[in-house]
Amino acid sequence: MFLFLRGLGFSHIYYDDFNSQWRLQSLRNPEMYLLLDDRMPRAMPIGRQVWTLGRNLSMCAKDEGAQHLLTFSGCSSTSFTCNNGECVELR
Repeated sequence: MFLFLRGLGFSHIYYDDFNSQWRLQSLRNPEMYLLLDDRMPRAMPIGRQVWTLGRNLSMCAKDEGAQHLLTFSGCSSTSFTCNNGECVELR
């Protein structure tokens, strides 16, 4: 099974079965990517996660192996995204 999420711009996220990790990759330059180690097999990369910069390319003004905290959310604009990805309605 192939899990794949397409970004609104020029990126996509997919699960790499061979390496057991999520990859956030530029569609303009496939050599620019971030990796998320598989802590929970096949769990969607939703919520706040630490991603690791792959390759020896400068991205986000960081070097290869540097870590970057990213949050992906499925919450609406009237909700707050918790670290685990759960949504809490704003009042």
